[in-house]
Amino acid sequence: MATVPFPNLSPQAQNPQMSWTLRSLTARHVSPLSGVSTTLERPGAHWSARLPYESLSSDWRAVFQTFVASLRGHASRFHLPVFGWTRRGSFPAPEIFTNTYFASGTTGWTANSTTLTASDGIARLTVPTPALQSISQSVTMVQYAPYALRSILHDGRGTAGLAIGRFINAGGTGTNSDYSTSRGLGTLVRVNLTSGAGTNYPAVISATTGYRAGDYLECSYASLARCALVDNGPNSNQRSDELDNAYWTKTAASISANATASPDGTTTADTIVENGAATAHFVTRTETRTSAVADWCVYGYFKRASGARNIRLVVGRDASNWAAAIFDLGSGTIALAAGVAGDATDARAFIALAGNGWYYCAVVGRLTATTGLITYYELANGTTLGYAGDSASGVHGWRVGVAQASFPTRGMQTTSAGDVDGVAQTGGALYLRGLPVSTNGLLLQGDPAEIIIGTTSQLVRTRASLNSDAAGLGHWQFEPPLRVSPSDGAAVIICNPLCKMMLDSNEAGWTDRAAGFSDLEFAAVEDTYPS
Repeated sequence: MATVPFPNLSPQAQNPQMSWTLRSLTARHVSPLSGVSTTLERPGAHWSARLPYESLSSDWRAVFQTFVASLRGHASRFHLPVFGWTRRGSFPAPEIFTNTYFASGTTGWTANSTTLTASDGIARLTVPTPALQSISQSVTMVQYAPYALRSILHDGRGTAGLAIGRFINAGGTGTNSDYSTSRGLGTLVRVNLTSGAGTNYPAVISATTGYRAGDYLECSYASLARCALVDNGPNSNQRSDELDNAYWTKTAASISANATASPDGTTTADTIVENGAATAHFVTRTETRTSAVADWCVYGYFKRASGARNIRLVVGRDASNWAAAIFDLGSGTIALAAGVAGDATDARAFIALAGNGWYYCAVVGRLTATTGLITYYELANGTTLGYAGDSASGVHGWRVGVAQASFPTRGMQTTSAGDVDGVAQTGGALYLRGLPVSTNGLLLQGDPAEIIIGTTSQLVRTRASLNSDAAGLGHWQFEPPLRVSPSDGAAVIICNPLCKMMLDSNEAGWTDRAAGFSDLEFAAVEDTYPS
């Protein structure tokens, strides 16, 4: 199954009428006795499209005739832009790369150890000598925002079976590269840690042997734009709602179990109560993690109980290397800005109203490559730590946890085991993270988006306004429903979402007219392979 480059041209006709159809897999039975209808819906709803092109001449004529012939009926795939679907929402996702479809030749692109040419909307990386080859652009991104680097790669001469892929400039968090032997569309997610320029590489031949001068790789699309991330609510801690459990270590504090109603009103929350000692009052837990440089987020829901105490959240690799912030649970503000100690970096803090005096609080920090992971939930007298307690004041806590994430995550309830992947989401809605904070109407009804699912994706349309809270969390509704659940942290593509399609028929042709003009029309259907 090959991926064929789609010529980036919207339907062309005297009255172009590109049509989109949503094909749902439903059945209906009408009772012959009562006339009552019973319906059944199966997963797998998908899009189809019909694209007319009239009076194509010169280059476009040759390109489109080659395109439809190369699809070989149902055998090959292509990625179709959603022509005619205008985004109405305010999500800030402009394209950062220039010349993404290589319509202007090699303009904007830098060749690295390769000879770069472009024609008919396809860039070609030709190997001068066996070495790592790539193309790149140096661009500026918003600090601490998620970005998706995408490209469509095709084998040329001598590159079959070689490791190829993409590389996002070092200095951020997320996946640096995806070198493999797979072809077609690939997506990398990265969080930029600085506000300066970084160099990004959408097409790389990473193999340094196995080919010779004159061999080449081709790229028909390259994009870099801000995206959103799927939030499955990962939590590496156990006992998220049971601070009284022995799993948690208490210092100069006790836990009053099931002391008050939780924010969701269906469970109960515990209370951290300070004792009378003149020392720090906190609950803590030490875990292990994979040794890698990564962002970690400590979070939870908190509310003042007796007294006027605040809460300090800490995440670190040990007691000397950490990121932390103090949250004012009276005003719902950050009382002491996020800071770091030791070798932790890039701390940031978030607080969002959760209703009835509850606040969601989170701290994100970048930890170095060790296996240690420690979290603290510490009482604060204003911004003072290690004060003399009164044996009565405290803070309610619920759904506490920690996750490897560059943004606040909604978290999930855990009992006897943590879950680094969170809970798989199904249906026609997703919880998201990494959104611009405190913004309504990021996506509005009809706005298209593409959800990355494994090695493929699904095109959907928004059916209700996507709003975000002060922690950049949101709940997004769309149609059709998910065919396969996306993984935690998977990208949601807002800028130029694509639909992976194939011909809806084994036949494809065109009509040639006098003076070198051609007309063609083809029908395509979404590829629903759940990989």
